[in-house]
Amino acid sequence: MAICFFGAFDPFYPRTAIIRRGLLLQGQTFFNWRLPHRLKAWARYPLGLGQALINCPKLDKGTFFFVPAFGHKDVPLAFLIARIRSNPVIFDPLASRYETKILDWQRKSPDSASAKWNYILDLLSLKLADLILADTEAHRIYYCQTFGLNAKKVAVLPVGFDDSLWQLGNEVISKSNRTMTVVFFGSFLPLHGVDRMAQAALIVVKKEPYIRFLFIGTGQTFNKVKNILAKDTTRRIQLLGWMEEPKIVDLVKREADLCLGLFGETPKAQRVVPHKVFQAMALGKPVMTLDTPAIREFFTPGENIYLCFSSEPEVIAQSLIELYHNPERRQKIGSEGYRLVHEKFSPKVLGQSLLNILEEKLIGWKKAKLF
Repeated sequence: MAICFFGAFDPFYPRTAIIRRGLLLQGQTFFNWRLPHRLKAWARYPLGLGQALINCPKLDKGTFFFVPAFGHKDVPLAFLIARIRSNPVIFDPLASRYETKILDWQRKSPDSASAKWNYILDLLSLKLADLILADTEAHRIYYCQTFGLNAKKVAVLPVGFDDSLWQLGNEVISKSNRTMTVVFFGSFLPLHGVDRMAQAALIVVKKEPYIRFLFIGTGQTFNKVKNILAKDTTRRIQLLGWMEEPKIVDLVKREADLCLGLFGETPKAQRVVPHKVFQAMALGKPVMTLDTPAIREFFTPGENIYLCFSSEPEVIAQSLIELYHNPERRQKIGSEGYRLVHEKFSPKVLGQSLLNILEEKLIGWKKAKLF
């Protein structure tokens, strides 16, 4: 089996990096056919087709074209090139462009030309690919219902975590049970609901003098969160801004007693499990997040994760205070979460899962004479 990572992808984006590392750990080699990401899509097409004249004769007929996360615009080009030798195209969208840009970010009206264009890009890329990867079952159902896909065409592969970065070393970190540091790290997207976490933090620090908060990252709602936290007079809430990933890992290891997942109210928040949930658990940190169908696909409430039934700041605050007064419960959730993600969601495990998916699909494709 040969796998070609194709398009203007970012090899360091967590989802893509985890898949590539997982394949390597399973002994599966792959190669890159990268197109310049700074080129507009229309300019990448003649470049890619020109390269195909040189590259395609060298490709084995059994080569999988793999278009990584957010490569919607590259799927039609991958389809055109792959069909020269009847190679299948696997697409890992990670998210719908229409849902993300129009419904989640709300940058344009659903009636706008931009909305229609992004929906068409979703539809075209998902229809042309021979296999779609979804990060959750809830996302798989969304793709099938929204874009009319056959359920057999979509397989679930969780995002997991990169164990080359998110791993515990030999360091011994001693912390007092009297204090609790709550950490959020990530992009400040609407689906994360960081503004609601910030409002909850204001409630908590007024009631509990030994709880503090660290917010790490930047993004669309950063200024909104900054304005909310400007009301804090205790100086126990810090907005730290953007950091390189290795620095985030070190800070979470050293400071976090509890990590927050997502508390957004958009429909997309119900269908995703962000990297940060797996990453925090990989360091043995207990995670508290909104109770969603996607989260329940992988985790058990009260056993390896703490779930809030609502994203209302008052509910989040009350849950945080409850966990502060139950350090043994936090310890149990952290330990069980650590065990679970290392058993089921490490790159090596996910790499094997992907190979199993491809092997299963390969049998069907051969029967259908796609090869």
